[in-house]
Amino acid sequence: MRDMVDFWEIIDHKLIETVTDLGSNIIQKELLQQKQTAELVRITITNLPLRYQMALQRHYFEDLSLHEMAMLEKSSEGAIKILLYRAREAFRDTFKTISTSLIERGEEGRITP
Repeated sequence: MRDMVDFWEIIDHKLIETVTDLGSNIIQKELLQQKQTAELVRITITNLPLRYQMALQRHYFEDLSLHEMAMLEKSSEGAIKILLYRAREAFRDTFKTISTSLIERGEEGRITP
């Protein structure tokens, strides 16, 4: 009977190891994908005109409101809305172009500036 208990303890231990390793691999893959996406975003932003870079930086990373951005730019909120719209459009198009290019070259795992 003790042999059977030992057998099930070994099975339980191996099962826990397997699930833990599997979970760890999934987490590592997700972290790698997040890191690659963050790098792709960084590359995309650096390929935008400086005015668009600054608009996206201020709005999304510095969390400035349209009013605050308008004050900094000495502009109207309407003009800032248009600037952000154009910056987002440029970001989307550039992101798509860069990511498609990397995938076509088979380099999705090797993003470099």
